Amino acid sequence: MPGPSWSLDRRSAPPAQLAQGRDEPVGPDTKAATICRVDWGRTGLYADGMWPTIHTRSIGAGTVVVALASCQASAGGEPFDPGTLAIAVDMPEPLVKGRNRMFLEVASAEGTPIVADTIEMELYMPAHGHGSTETPQLTPVEGPGYLAEPVTFQMSGAWEITITAVSGDEFGVEVIDVEIE
Repeated sequence: MPGPSWSLDRRSAPPAQLAQGRDEPVGPDTKAATICRVDWGRTGLYADGMWPTIHTRSIGAGTVVVALASCQASAGGEPFDPGTLAIAVDMPEPLVKGRNRMFLEVASAEGTPIVADTIEMELYMPAHGHGSTETPQLTPVEGPGYLAEPVTFQMSGAWEITITAVSGDEFGVEVIDVEIE
């Protein structure tokens, strides 16, 4: 079976994309899912009124790891697995208006660093409804890991950084909220 090939847009994704890139929908009543920010620093993938269990923890200055776990996404109680890959992000503090650089690392569910088949980063400013003027390029580096540049925030305010990684049949999504002064 081929690995998933999907990406989430800023607000929603078709149910077929949410089922790990397969053609079947998540559940009979599932319409879409949305990446959202939840209470005190946790991020989540909201689908049909249900939140998955997602944990966020800091492991050092500017480093964030998000581990994704399964949830019940549909009214029919069908299980939904938002992914098992963890994505670590090392970014400068503070991030600045203009160009920035970040280092990313993807790890398996066991915590072993891996090279993803695909990895993408998207920048989005919710208050203005637009992305960045430049698309970050993710270049593999020794380690394994990825250098993301330019990570361009063209104006001050609240931004969302969304990173998606796919490796075989596994995937992971991380959303980080940042404030640019």
